[in-house]
Amino acid sequence: MRTGYVTCSLLVLGLASVIGGCWSGGPTAEELEGLTPGPTPNRAILVALSTTVEGIPSDGREVRMWVPLPGSDEHQVLTERQIQASLRPMVRYGPVHGNPMVYFSGDEPLPERLSAVVSFKLAMHRCNGPEPGKATALTAKQLELLSAYLESSGKEDALKQKVIELDERLEAQEGDATALSGERAGLMAELARIADRRELVQEVVRKLGDEELSSLQKVRKVYDHLLEKLSPVEEVAEKRTLVAAYRSGQVSASEYIEVMVTVLRGLGVPARTEHGILLPEDLGDVETEVTGSHRWVGVYIGSVGWVPVDPLAAEAKPELIDYYFGTNCAGRVRVGWGSQVNLTPVQLGGPVELFSEPRVEVDETVVPVMYRITVRDLASGSGRRGGR
Repeated sequence: MRTGYVTCSLLVLGLASVIGGCWSGGPTAEELEGLTPGPTPNRAILVALSTTVEGIPSDGREVRMWVPLPGSDEHQVLTERQIQASLRPMVRYGPVHGNPMVYFSGDEPLPERLSAVVSFKLAMHRCNGPEPGKATALTAKQLELLSAYLESSGKEDALKQKVIELDERLEAQEGDATALSGERAGLMAELARIADRRELVQEVVRKLGDEELSSLQKVRKVYDHLLEKLSPVEEVAEKRTLVAAYRSGQVSASEYIEVMVTVLRGLGVPARTEHGILLPEDLGDVETEVTGSHRWVGVYIGSVGWVPVDPLAAEAKPELIDYYFGTNCAGRVRVGWGSQVNLTPVQLGGPVELFSEPRVEVDETVVPVMYRITVRDLASGSGRRGGR
């Protein structure tokens, strides 16, 4: 294998199909008032994503590695990307969510140690609220996915019909009983998840009332309610249903976001999980390591486009509750969106819950990685803080 230092040109995530006013209920000027300025100005930062894999088996035949990569949009623009690695890098996009990633692969003889550094400059623009007329386009696949989330009743009826058909085949002993039973168990689990989400939505709606509200008003009401009802904790004792998590009041970060996304979708507001990095307010020209992935909710409001709602950041800083409702702050880097993600090429073992860290596979085994994110301010506001 050869070691190369490759400078790649900017690849902007392209979204092909504009949905325009497919969902009505855009915010009025009055509804956007009160979004107070937050602590972070516009800024430019230098980011380095370092991945290291140790102890690769000497008899391994193939290694594959995926590194998540932020995309560019109207609030963050990625430029001057460089990739240093012993394997040739290729930029790929997720098959459903469209999230960009850097993919590396190599065959035998494999090295005992593998490393890659992806670095880039990121210009971040703060916006204190959604700007009408700047809707983000969606691919046809993304639109289909969101529509399916908003119409779970039709999906539930189809799943129930499949269960009836499987029961008839099992009773008549048509086909492999083990395979049919396994398929039936999977369908029943999916029906249980749909029932759980419906129960959660119904319970929250009973608390909030059924008054006529615009999409943005619904989002704000759910946001305020969950900030009052829920408290984030580091860990939960066991896997549980969403309605059980909601009733407990003590939720993990993933449960918090999933509860909010589920309730909003149940109210007819397209919503999705978004994830990335939450930066310190002022890094200066000192290289700083950032740990942990941050999650928030993206909601689609009429012709305005995707609006960020960040309850976890608001929980940490209650004085900025208004700021984290709708503000594209310059301290939050979006790496991707969606949960239960498939990569490109597809990974082993089915979808991953959240693609926020590199994934490495050697043959048929997922191997641990060491991952480090470092950032440094290049410019903040109108003052320049550092250089290349």
